[in-house]
Amino acid sequence: MSATKRCVVAALVVFASACTSSEGEQATTPTTAPSDQYAAVTQVLQIDLGQLPNYASPTWPAHYDALVRGQDNATANNPVSDRGATLGRVLFHDRKLSINGTVSCASCHKQGEGFTDSAKLSVGFSGGTTATHSMRLANARFYAPGTAFWDRRAPSLEAQATEPIKNAVEMGFDSAHGGIDSLLDRMRTLPYYPVLFAFTFGDSSITEARTQRALAQYVRSLVSVNARFDQGFAAVFNAQLPDRGVTTPFANYTAQENRGKQLFFLPPPQGGAGCGGCHTAPTLALVGNSLSNGLDAGETTIFKAPSLENVAAAGSAHARRSLRDARPGGPALRAWGTGWPGARPAPARSQRRAAAPPTVGSGSGRACRVPADADRCGVGDGRAVWGSVSEIGGALQALGDGSDITAGRPAPPRPPTANSR
Repeated sequence: MSATKRCVVAALVVFASACTSSEGEQATTPTTAPSDQYAAVTQVLQIDLGQLPNYASPTWPAHYDALVRGQDNATANNPVSDRGATLGRVLFHDRKLSINGTVSCASCHKQGEGFTDSAKLSVGFSGGTTATHSMRLANARFYAPGTAFWDRRAPSLEAQATEPIKNAVEMGFDSAHGGIDSLLDRMRTLPYYPVLFAFTFGDSSITEARTQRALAQYVRSLVSVNARFDQGFAAVFNAQLPDRGVTTPFANYTAQENRGKQLFFLPPPQGGAGCGGCHTAPTLALVGNSLSNGLDAGETTIFKAPSLENVAAAGSAHARRSLRDARPGGPALRAWGTGWPGARPAPARSQRRAAAPPTVGSGSGRACRVPADADRCGVGDGRAVWGSVSEIGGALQALGDGSDITAGRPAPPRPPTANSR
């Protein structure tokens, strides 16, 4: 095995406030960090614990006002902090958190691909493939209900954070291999983790709950606020307008992109496709009580879609597939129970599971219900979408390619792992 490699942990766009540990103490960012105290960290990682990235106090653009930031799903005892998100970033990129040291969270959620995977299914620690596609992570904090995974089975990002680690295909610490306790025992033997946990939480105790909290802070720090869409929206944002200015033509868009944006955000009665009824501006995160659009037979599962920010990085093919399926008679419209030939009625709510609570209104001011609110929510008529796929596709491309997440900051020269491989 070669000598321990050093790695770079670079800053990302991040936010919130000080971190309170499970014991109640407040974690604050120090101005200085004695080199001997943190030698176990600096010998392995290129992290300056005295000059941490600004995760806790970002500068928000105009269109991310208090109303938008109020959708943050951070829990009261786990706000994003500089220390917690730094620990979370190390955990996220550390291949030693897999049973054989070959994969990390970042193996399936690649920064260069919008924190997803360009492959349909990702490859786990032993070469097996995952059951579902890797979700994009940008703006995950703005899905107000806070549930995670495609089927919303995890109640929070904290609860979700260690599930891939314990998965028999993904990272391998399942019950057959000792479960999470086996991983925690390994982490206690790695010299940098006791130091980082003490730095973050006040003592060196390494637990699953603390690991979950740090990972969740890091994921919530991945906010995309400077894509071309954001630049255009910030210039015309007006909180007094019913649509807050999102359908106003953007000066940095082409005519076709502006037309696609109009179709995306306007409801069908106003000549649009109504996509924005569920994928709301500016976060492009899903409205909490949105239903599915035909992703499984009989719509027995209410799926959660990730934010569309940075869809151009790797998700554009999936977006085009969704638009294709919105054609007249396509599977999306068939699931919506519309008047198109071959349409079927929406299933009774007793046949659905994992429905999100109706806590967030739609882009038009109140919660979407399918099929009762089909016209307003944009699921009543797919002809506008079918006739303008290229225009909406152009608008989606303008949502960003992932580069804005690290705008103004150098990307690491290689994935920042704490692995000696």
